Amino acid sequence: MKHAKIHRLVDAFLTKKVRIKNGGGWAPVTEEEMLQLVDILDQLVAAKYQRDSDGDLPIEFVLIDRNTCQGMDFRTMPYPPKAKEADYTAQDIYLEALRFEIAQYNLDLATSYLRESLRPVNKMVRDFTQNAFEMEAEEAAKPTSPVDRLGV
Repeated sequence: MKHAKIHRLVDAFLTKKVRIKNGGGWAPVTEEEMLQLVDILDQLVAAKYQRDSDGDLPIEFVLIDRNTCQGMDFRTMPYPPKAKEADYTAQDIYLEALRFEIAQYNLDLATSYLRESLRPVNKMVRDFTQNAFEMEAEEAAKPTSPVDRLGV
């Protein structure tokens, strides 16, 4: 029975308690533990719900190890109304407005992440450009003799 397998997976996952290391923060998470948890959740959802014709389950999940990645700040997006725009009800209009608000929030968040991740790259480009201009100016300021111009 699937229940027994799920119980065994959960028991195996919980055999060792993981504690926070000295100094605070989060307890360390291994890749193996993440894979175990994915397997548990997959098995649990598959035991409860029937798959569709493509083999997909109606519940999707994302696991994030907060030790290595930022938390998932993006908001999930509801599906658009099924009615044609001409037949929208007040609820459909509200749903579209909500979808727009969520999309705008997610876009703003993605833009802030992009700016944050480009900050070091922009500094490197500025530094490189500044150094190139300074080197070019130094070269132009060097006195040259007719012999130097001949490359001899």
